[in-house]
Amino acid sequence: MLAKIVAISSTACVGALGYALTDHPAIAPVMLGLAGLAWCCRRWIVGLMDRARNAILAGDASAILRFCRLHIGGMLLNVAQLAVICVGMAKFEFI
Repeated sequence: MLAKIVAISSTACVGALGYALTDHPAIAPVMLGLAGLAWCCRRWIVGLMDRARNAILAGDASAILRFCRLHIGGMLLNVAQLAVICVGMAKFEFI
């Protein structure tokens, strides 16, 4: 999951730098906001996954489903964030 967050944040930071240097400087803070959102979501979801993992180790069978849902939701959120960044960069013809 960390590799995806690094990819999302790196892409957003490069996009923000590119927008800051071109004709669209107002979009740079939006891109930096997306990078920050990716890191915040990671901390939140990983924290919930850690609690679910501890519950699994403690013998809570329902925690397995909760962990799987969190994992799939986190992956989908990562893909959505990366898609938004890439579409935003392509829409303004930066890349």
